[in-house]
Amino acid sequence: MKMVFKLVLVLLPIILANATNPSPKEYRRYVYRKLCLTQGLRSWDVQMTCDALNLLPETGREWALGKNVTRDNYWLFSVYTLDAPTLYDASLGLGGGFIDISERFNEPSQLAEE
Repeated sequence: MKMVFKLVLVLLPIILANATNPSPKEYRRYVYRKLCLTQGLRSWDVQMTCDALNLLPETGREWALGKNVTRDNYWLFSVYTLDAPTLYDASLGLGGGFIDISERFNEPSQLAEE
């Protein structure tokens, strides 16, 4: 009985992490909200991208962002990357949410220097 209890204690977090691993669709929604719906200074090219995305219905936005999104799935978590000409974002998908790893779209001075 003790062995079964220990096995459940070990396997339960693994099963929960896998079950709550966010989908690519959730990442596209997350990165759109982070990119276009947060307050802050944006470069003109990022603002133009947001303006274009805002004209599209939700499925169109997801399709447009999805063209530049890659997912590396490691079973317990995923690493999502959005790599577009003016936008870059890398996030760790874990436990039904996202943790920012790297981003490059909110600071106009960085984009102007590149």
